[in-house]
Amino acid sequence: MTAVLAWAVGGLLVAALSPLFLGSMMRRGVDPHVVLVSWGALALGTVVSISVPVILSLLPSHGGVSSLIEFAHSCWLALHDDAPARLETAVGVLGGSTLVIGAVRGTVHLFSFSRTRRELHQQHLGLLRILGGARSSSLLWLPVSVPFAYSIAGRPALVVASDGLRDQLDTEALAAVLAHERAHITGRHHLLVSAAQTLAYAFPWLPIMRSSPPLVRALVEIEADSRAVRQHGRESVHRALRSMTPHDVPVAALGIAQDCLALRLDRLSSPRTHHATPIRYLRTLAACGTAIVLPAAPLLALLGAMAMASCATGA
Repeated sequence: MTAVLAWAVGGLLVAALSPLFLGSMMRRGVDPHVVLVSWGALALGTVVSISVPVILSLLPSHGGVSSLIEFAHSCWLALHDDAPARLETAVGVLGGSTLVIGAVRGTVHLFSFSRTRRELHQQHLGLLRILGGARSSSLLWLPVSVPFAYSIAGRPALVVASDGLRDQLDTEALAAVLAHERAHITGRHHLLVSAAQTLAYAFPWLPIMRSSPPLVRALVEIEADSRAVRQHGRESVHRALRSMTPHDVPVAALGIAQDCLALRLDRLSSPRTHHATPIRYLRTLAACGTAIVLPAAPLLALLGAMAMASCATGA
């Protein structure tokens, strides 16, 4: 197997195992920001580790990669000449076709989802004007007795809540709910969910992409809970969630009681350590770097083995 194919196989292997790894991180209570960054790095690393080898396999001399490999191991060219060139070409053609189809599917889905979100935003702006709110307001209260709250991305981004929520919750719990929804907006969580849904639609055959929408929706809810906890305390957020039941929200919105409510209540039931910002950044950077390198691990191992063999032969 050539290094180009080894790189692609590494990407496929990471794509298959990543959902288990990310799910384990989430269940063990790892900082949701770290898990989100890890997901993004793994998804990006998977796409790169599959698309780049596919492109290289179709280029003459693999786009110059053969020269780099020759530098690592002088015997590589002889090995490369014996490699199944037709197999590499077939893999390149099949992989290239799959990537093009995925890119078209993802683009179509992204445009459709963006149009739905814009229409939803315009509808709520209309409601804001009808109910007497200011155009610049970012909070829309709906005269509905059922307690609910959700947020919608746009300009301006909107937090939508019901009168039933205001009537049912105490002041601090209500403030925690609104802080939760504003955390979705400031954290650009709608964009992350949209990206996860687009990747899942574009590449449903990759486990990491297929499992991304529910995983990312759960993580952004946990992250928004964490931000609300830092502002209003764990008990206020826990009390607010306990008072609500899961409810439907518009497709392009994020609702506080929509996803993984049991898991979030369990995480809030016991105190957790909130690390200082520098520590969080360091952990996030370490997770990101590891996630990016993982898909290329087989390629790096192969090049390392060839370099060691060259050194041993030279000795």
